[in-house]
Amino acid sequence: MKKIQSLHFLRGIMTIIVLLAHLNSLYDLSLFNGIFIQGWSGVDFFFILSGFLLVYGYNGNVTVSHYLKKRIIRIVPAYWIYTLAVVLMTFFVNNLVSWIAIDFKGILKSLLFIPTNVAVNEMPIIPTAWTLPYEVFFYLIFLVLIIRGKRAFKNVLLLWFALIIGYDMIDKIEIGIVQNVYVSFLFSTLFIEFMMGVVIAVIARKNVIKEKYGIFCISIGVPLVLISWIGNNIGNPFVTDLHRWISFGIPYALIILGLVIRRERQAFKFSEKFDVLGNSSYSIYLTHYISILVFNRAIKAIDLSRFLGDAGVYVGFLVVGIASVAVGIGAYYLVERPISKQLSRLMMPKVTNA
Repeated sequence: MKKIQSLHFLRGIMTIIVLLAHLNSLYDLSLFNGIFIQGWSGVDFFFILSGFLLVYGYNGNVTVSHYLKKRIIRIVPAYWIYTLAVVLMTFFVNNLVSWIAIDFKGILKSLLFIPTNVAVNEMPIIPTAWTLPYEVFFYLIFLVLIIRGKRAFKNVLLLWFALIIGYDMIDKIEIGIVQNVYVSFLFSTLFIEFMMGVVIAVIARKNVIKEKYGIFCISIGVPLVLISWIGNNIGNPFVTDLHRWISFGIPYALIILGLVIRRERQAFKFSEKFDVLGNSSYSIYLTHYISILVFNRAIKAIDLSRFLGDAGVYVGFLVVGIASVAVGIGAYYLVERPISKQLSRLMMPKVTNA
């Protein structure tokens, strides 16, 4: 599958937006009036993009073995290495991880992509990896398409969608359903965003929408993202009470659809200069939270306000952000890319699309 350059570029930008959200909340919650905190919505973009890429790149000839190997190489090695690196860091940096116990159970839970109860601030050792169980589970659902074909895959998604909506609508307390983290995970409305990506991929592959309507989709999606962003920032209940798959998922889906419809002919011509962000996005995503915590401590210890006055807090914000991006890019070139290439040569000598 040929890389859609505009989406590759946007993936890198959305990774930086997620980083800014965590930087704004961890460094100084009130800085910039917390405008970057809504960058958490970048996760919704990634879920939609994952569903799209899986189906858009599927050629019908891939085997289960090849598919699983490719997914494992893409997700697991770098994540395991970064997770174990954080475990080692906890011996040298006091109170670095407070959201999960660094013991055998906690480490195993993180490494095996077992869902955590994010609602009560229980997260994996790498906090941003709370999204990976969703990715991995949808990868497993995608096996239905490979094993049983398009009709079975479509039926599974329709049934799953109906169950998710039904589970979300029922009053669980009234009928005595005990909330369980694994049941809540299975019927999470976040999976609807993966399904949105699947729908976009089907539309793109069938070419049922003319290219000229791409800009129309984007021109609707961008303002809707801004409305949801600002509404969440000021706490407007009309926006905050909506499911995130509605408030952010639908707008991001429209943007992705618009970019896909417009094809490479209309892609951002300058975006290739920023390939490093798209290439490094996974490593930046996984490493930035811990990097922010570590660099934030260093900057606070230096106390830039002694030298720069009121500007110190802004300079510190910039330094911590740039340093965290640099760590992610370095991790990609030193860890993720060489390991992925080596494993690909060992496990997949013949390359086919998946």
